[in-house]
Amino acid sequence: MADVDDTDNPDNSLERALAELAEVIQPLTGNIDISNFVSYLYLIWGDFAVYPLETSEDSGSESGSGSIEIKKVISLENGRKIFDYGYCLTTSPGEDYGSYCSGKTIEAAQKMIAILAERGVTKLGFTGSSLTAKRAAWIDCLECGIEVVNYMPSEADYYVSERVVEMRKQAKQRQENLVPRA
Repeated sequence: MADVDDTDNPDNSLERALAELAEVIQPLTGNIDISNFVSYLYLIWGDFAVYPLETSEDSGSESGSGSIEIKKVISLENGRKIFDYGYCLTTSPGEDYGSYCSGKTIEAAQKMIAILAERGVTKLGFTGSSLTAKRAAWIDCLECGIEVVNYMPSEADYYVSERVVEMRKQAKQRQENLVPRA
């Protein structure tokens, strides 16, 4: 197996770990295709994290004790749990491990962006293997005016995302026009 440089893309470390796991498991399972197995493991893992890089207050970095503690767990009615570490928000399948439902992933990603927008974040980054979460979060970042430094969708996704943002604006305007003014 070729060495992978994880410094440019932290997601490569998970990919490499899953590839190594597949190589260990292969003798036990017969003749499975390792590349398909790695893709399967990567898909069901489905983690996603958002970390702020700048806020509107530009308060600088917090100094911590060096330990990693969950400050808060946010349970969503129709989404996955969000773990708030203070310096980042994360989600993964958890109890839904093995589920291919993207609705819960999208709900969690949208809520994560809403939380960071409320905190005044103006620039952020993504990490994780869930492309669904990255796309959903990127669309919400477009709407909130938050810059994403390490994710650029494909040309087709970019076009669709712009259309989604425009349709949401139009729907919001129609809704505001329906509400009687007091």
